[in-house]
Amino acid sequence: MGYPLLLRRVAEVGAPVISGEQSGPDLPDLGDAYAVVPITARGQVCGAFALIGIGHVTWGDQERYLLLLIGREIGVSIEAAV
Repeated sequence: MGYPLLLRRVAEVGAPVISGEQSGPDLPDLGDAYAVVPITARGQVCGAFALIGIGHVTWGDQERYLLLLIGREIGVSIEAAV
């Protein structure tokens, strides 16, 4: 599974996938730090975005929270544009 499938999975499930937090046969070890976060508008998932770092970065609570807020703001912007 690569990044495109992770994006689809997050968009379908509505929960973020962040490197180092989850493991399993269906999650890749892509070597770099990554976070795939849902884009939400009005409580509905309308997509996902990925942030890919270089090396092994540890995502702290503040970074995870900020990523979720960014996903919500993107969703609000998309909602306002359509």
